[in-house]
Amino acid sequence: MKKNILLSLFLINLFFSTAFGALPIVTDSLETLLQNHQNQDTTRVNLLNETAIKYIRIDNEKLFEYATESKILAEKLNYTKGIARSSFILGVYWHSKMELSKCLRYYEESLKLNRLVNEKKQISYCLNNIGLINKIRGNYSYALECYMESLAITEELSDIRTTAYCLNNIGNIHKILNDDSLALVYFNSSLKIKEKIDDEYGIATTLINIGHIYKRQDSFNLAIDNYKKSMKLSQGIDYKHGVSVCLLNIGGVYLIQKNYAKALDYYEKSLVIKEEIGDEPGICELNYERAVLYMEQKNYTKSLMLAKESLELAKKHQLLSNLEDLYFLLSDIYAANNNYKSAYESHLLYKRYSDTLFNEESIKEITSLELQNKYNHEKELAELEQKKIDDRLAVRVKRQLVFVAIFISGFLLTILVLFLMIRLYRNKRKANLELSRKNDEINRQKKQLSIQKEQLEETVKQRTFELLKEKEKAEESDRLKTAFLNNISHEFRTPMNGILGFSSLLIETKPPESEQRKYVDIIKKSCNQLLNIVNDTVEISKVQSQQAETIKIPFNISTIISEVIAEFQVAVQLKGLEIKQEINLGKQQLFIKSDEYKFRRVFWHLVSNAVKFTQTGYIVIKCEMIKKDLLQFQVKDTGIGIEARLHEEVFKPFMQGETGMTRNFGGNGIGMSLVKAYIEILNGNIWLESMPAKGTSVFFTLPAIFVNGDIKTTETISDAKLEDRTILIAEDNELNYLFLHKLLVDNNCKVIHAWNGLEAVQKFKEKSTIDLVLMDLKMPIMDGHEAFKKIKKINSKVPIIAQTAYASEQHASIIHFDGYVTKPMEQERLLKIIKKYLN
Repeated sequence: MKKNILLSLFLINLFFSTAFGALPIVTDSLETLLQNHQNQDTTRVNLLNETAIKYIRIDNEKLFEYATESKILAEKLNYTKGIARSSFILGVYWHSKMELSKCLRYYEESLKLNRLVNEKKQISYCLNNIGLINKIRGNYSYALECYMESLAITEELSDIRTTAYCLNNIGNIHKILNDDSLALVYFNSSLKIKEKIDDEYGIATTLINIGHIYKRQDSFNLAIDNYKKSMKLSQGIDYKHGVSVCLLNIGGVYLIQKNYAKALDYYEKSLVIKEEIGDEPGICELNYERAVLYMEQKNYTKSLMLAKESLELAKKHQLLSNLEDLYFLLSDIYAANNNYKSAYESHLLYKRYSDTLFNEESIKEITSLELQNKYNHEKELAELEQKKIDDRLAVRVKRQLVFVAIFISGFLLTILVLFLMIRLYRNKRKANLELSRKNDEINRQKKQLSIQKEQLEETVKQRTFELLKEKEKAEESDRLKTAFLNNISHEFRTPMNGILGFSSLLIETKPPESEQRKYVDIIKKSCNQLLNIVNDTVEISKVQSQQAETIKIPFNISTIISEVIAEFQVAVQLKGLEIKQEINLGKQQLFIKSDEYKFRRVFWHLVSNAVKFTQTGYIVIKCEMIKKDLLQFQVKDTGIGIEARLHEEVFKPFMQGETGMTRNFGGNGIGMSLVKAYIEILNGNIWLESMPAKGTSVFFTLPAIFVNGDIKTTETISDAKLEDRTILIAEDNELNYLFLHKLLVDNNCKVIHAWNGLEAVQKFKEKSTIDLVLMDLKMPIMDGHEAFKKIKKINSKVPIIAQTAYASEQHASIIHFDGYVTKPMEQERLLKIIKKYLN
């Protein structure tokens, strides 16, 4: 877990002492001045604020009393500077109470008022403290924005002390983002300034930050040296919070080294101080570290108790980064206790907070923020200078325009008088002629209006007719969609009923083994049925949105047709039907290049319909060459047939030969529309011939692109052994991982688990005996594609198999992997592929 909260609190308290540096007037003297000055004016407001400042870290209640009185008086006098100052001091008070929401509200109020009166130094202090609070809450982008603006102001004012703290804070953000080199640059720059001005508080803080960098780089001795130097300085200035932070960090180093006794000793010392000063966020961090320690010692009860205590404090203070780490730890603790339900729930919460804290866009924004801030500053200066030039030019132009306007107005007025006199004379002479002309025009317009009225009435009739036709089409579309929704609901519920019903029977009735196998077979068939419905629904959506892909590969026509027939063999036998194929092609004409998946699904739907609507008789599948470059296929049955008026309708989405609640046959109404769409995508044509009670023949054509007939049609089954092989599973879904773990462990494999791509790369580096990697493509932090590239750089010989929802190995997302398995995964297919690549 990150140490940012503890260090941020340390920085905030240090910054308070910096922002309100020692003034020549002592507290007693200020209180004497206050007693002597009872006038309710701005002088009293300033005295109240300065007196409150002197009680920072000495007597917070007096600080609150003086700052509150100052704010009330300043608001009464409408004294903006006084309100801004007292609001900032009240923010300091609530900061000491760890009421982060309240203190942030006061800091933001102070910032707004200081911007109005252009108090740059106070603006810098407000920005620094607002940045620290946002960093505690995990809003690193906004925190860095505040720090960079504060840094620009302090450099402009030559305020080197505050500049040092800004540099330190910016370094902290880069440390959180794992940019150690850039973080060290900022920390060292800050340290030089603090050593120059002999700022013991600041030196102690920066030493802790440098210690964190060394700890992350596994330079543990250097890390402990820096922590101890910081602790010695904190003890010398009696800064208990700093001492507790150092103790906690030293304990963390020993925890990494698995020296649990020393780690626990330092944690206990730190806890005593934190409880004494009431540092609840620090206690939250400390309880998390202790929970991790007990987890590693397999003391799950103690670890769970401390993790829950830490969780309550993290929720209370809205510590997002702590919540992320705590839910991850709780997931491991529950899993160790075999409480998989709670482990899964905790893991979901961990993912939610992990996704909230960072994403790719926020990291890009942060890494470019420094240059953007500098650019914006220079742009504002240039715009201000240009505005001044434009204002001066506008005044000059305005004067010239006034003079020109006066001259032109006089000239135009003279011309206007002459024009009006002439105009009056001419108008009087032309009045009668104009009146006569207008009368003629009115009569002509009346005739035109009459014609236009007739045309408008005809247009309205035509448009009304068209709208009625559109209305009928819309009503038909709504009816079809309603029927489709009813059908699809029925089609989903049927297999779901089989799955849920027979699953309950397996669990509750405990039937004999023969019955159990029958139930499992029914559940498996229901799952396959449900998967087909989902696939068809997804595919018709892709087709309608023009997102369907075409991937052409060589395949054997006869093999595909035989495999499709085999799927329906049981149903055909139960009905007593005969199904046969007549492939009138030569050996070299059996192999074509087209989209295998779409070709298979076309035949699957056509054969499925033929079997469904045929009660007696036979089904014939034919294939022949009708032209040099054109193949024609036919699926003929002796079923119930289709009325002539529905021959074109059956190819429309959601259309069925029968609708309503009383239906003799199942179906979702999208199979034939999907068949037509696939064939048209493949540049083919489809039609049917049918009569009621006489059967149906569906014909379609496809372009013939023949290929070499020596292509592989089957996979070589490897006899590789799985015993004692080590397999790394990269999978963020708990249920998927549990399935893979059970399957591989039952085959005597050694399994290593990674929750995301980054963790998979780290574990691959640590374990050199890994024989194979099962890689999920979509994972948080780092996806499967990026993890694949990094692992192949480490060892290119270890096979990596993708876990994907794509059906074709030619898909761009998995083409670079050694192999792939599709979801949902079948055990035999998975083991077959693993053995193939372990051979």
